[in-house]
Amino acid sequence: MKKRFSSNLGPGLRFSFWPTALIGIVVIKATLSLNVNPGSFVLSYSGISYFLLLLLATSFAVRNGIQNTLGRRPFWVFLAIAYGLWALHQSLILYYELGRHIEVPDSSIADPSLFLHIVPLMAAVATLPHQHGSDRKLYRAILNFLLLAFFWSFLYGYIVSPYQYFANAIGYAWRFDILYLLENFALVLFVGVLTPRAQAPWKSIYLHLLGASTLYALGATVANLAIDSGGYVNGKLYGLGLTASVCWFVWIPLRARQVKVEATAVGSDRSQNSRASVWPMLVVVMVSIPIIWELFQRNENTGLRTFRLLVAIVAILCLASVAYIKEYLARRELDFHFGLANDRLRLAMEASASVGGTLTAKAGGMFGSATYRQSLEYLPILT
Repeated sequence: MKKRFSSNLGPGLRFSFWPTALIGIVVIKATLSLNVNPGSFVLSYSGISYFLLLLLATSFAVRNGIQNTLGRRPFWVFLAIAYGLWALHQSLILYYELGRHIEVPDSSIADPSLFLHIVPLMAAVATLPHQHGSDRKLYRAILNFLLLAFFWSFLYGYIVSPYQYFANAIGYAWRFDILYLLENFALVLFVGVLTPRAQAPWKSIYLHLLGASTLYALGATVANLAIDSGGYVNGKLYGLGLTASVCWFVWIPLRARQVKVEATAVGSDRSQNSRASVWPMLVVVMVSIPIIWELFQRNENTGLRTFRLLVAIVAILCLASVAYIKEYLARRELDFHFGLANDRLRLAMEASASVGGTLTAKAGGMFGSATYRQSLEYLPILT
């Protein structure tokens, strides 16, 4: 009895440890921010803990993906990719600032990796894990991810990259800040719209994702503005907000493992999403607008205009290809279901016809035998 009781208590104690540890990290960060001078040696190395938290979050998401927690492996795979890109950005910051003692150059991949780490988060939510269904297709999640990746990569390549890699271009910092804010706002809006529609256990996960994303968006916006103005100091309130948001992101995969025992089996949603979405084609049309705009721009550097046109053309080709593949697979799946339904209907009609013929033959046989018996009964009278 004692062994059984401790085995039941173990998971509860294990999960209760993590919230305490994560809250403790935030409290320690707040204490250091209040009691240690900004920019001190201790705070300058607090980025290491930030990086370790991201690695921890990535490992938890990978574990959930391997174990197919809550039956939604694509969600955790995309979450792990997002955490991994985020950890890559932080590792580059640590390499340049603590290893080489220089600021992160604009030409590095640090900012692109930071910008693109939001895309897998959007793709994870776009899998709609709260919708129950047994007919989910992996290609839909992959194609949605590619559409999001190509679209946001186009925006980054068109708005930010020319001012990041061209020597004579200026205005890179504020362009990145605005676009990154819009990207974070899109994620918060997306999760906020889906949260009221979700039910347990995914409603709880959505709420945590919404809170973590909102806190991170606010902290990242203020931190980026401070960096651009030259007044960024490690240990300020926005640094505490970033640390708290990362701890919150760490808790999301842990929360999923905690609530998976609460998940109850529900009827599968058999609604087919086989109709090709109009969103990919709308995105293609939106991307083609900048090409027309660039044709009328005569007062900018020729290299910038050429680079933008190339980015737009490549984006249109990629988006149109993904849209075509998505529509083709959706129509093929629809034809398959229609063919399957027709086969079932044909088999049902053949079965009913066969049963009807058998009943008719039996009825005819019964009628014939009764008539013969009656004729035998009246034969003596006739004779």
